[in-house]
Amino acid sequence: MKSPFIVTYSLTRRCNLKCKHCYSSAGGEDEHELTARRAREVIRQVADAGSRIIVFDGGEPLMRDDIYELINLANTTGLTTVLGTNGTLITSDVVKNLVDSGLHRCAVSIDGATAGTHEWIRGVEGCFGKAVRGAELVREAGIPLQINTCLNSHNQHELHEIVKLAESLNAVTLQLFLYVSTGRRCPEILPPSLNGELKNIRSNINLRIIGTKLHKESRCCEAGDKVCCILNDGTVYPCMLLPVPLGNVTKDSLKDIWANSPVLKGIKENRKPEGRELCRCPENA
Repeated sequence: MKSPFIVTYSLTRRCNLKCKHCYSSAGGEDEHELTARRAREVIRQVADAGSRIIVFDGGEPLMRDDIYELINLANTTGLTTVLGTNGTLITSDVVKNLVDSGLHRCAVSIDGATAGTHEWIRGVEGCFGKAVRGAELVREAGIPLQINTCLNSHNQHELHEIVKLAESLNAVTLQLFLYVSTGRRCPEILPPSLNGELKNIRSNINLRIIGTKLHKESRCCEAGDKVCCILNDGTVYPCMLLPVPLGNVTKDSLKDIWANSPVLKGIKENRKPEGRELCRCPENA
């Protein structure tokens, strides 16, 4: 059984924002996150499993004091490293440490083209300017910048302006996600209703946009196939949007979990590429 190509490691549930759409319900302290030693073991397991890319996110991964050490370790094992952050904690010193750690890409989450929209979704006043400034510092330091945007009913009207903002920040990629009701499940936010609008925004832009139907007309879910997620406590999920435990890397290696999990085998056996209409996640619709 092939190893997951991309592993997202949600290092912590600690976060300085209160995002209404957070799939991990992050915030406050995290008594379950793994120690630095255990986290290093997880990274080695990801490399030993044959995975190619590790994405460090949270919560807010920059709230871990050992984040630079973990990125550096992942690089020494041959993994491509990506940091997913809300951008608000990025300073000149942070960027220098990220460069020194060898980070390959930084993905900053921006969920609106205006402070009002972004901050309503993210729950903290002033976070828009900090996120934008963080993204600017990343690019100024020469780290490839990706902008992540969760499209939903509250920000879909700013889609074109979000694209322009990502271009102005010299992002190499804009990753669009469609809101899925997991985690906090804020009743005020609904999935977007774009009515084909996504297909029209590629013209006259120099930005690579991935995610949703802009990337592929249709695809079957990659959860438990090419991707997986390791939670702060070591629990392995096929995807954060498919919270079905496959095992825990503090008890079994990721390689063993991937090869022997009966849940994962069931997912793979029931996946039918020709039956893509069976996929229910809007990311794969």
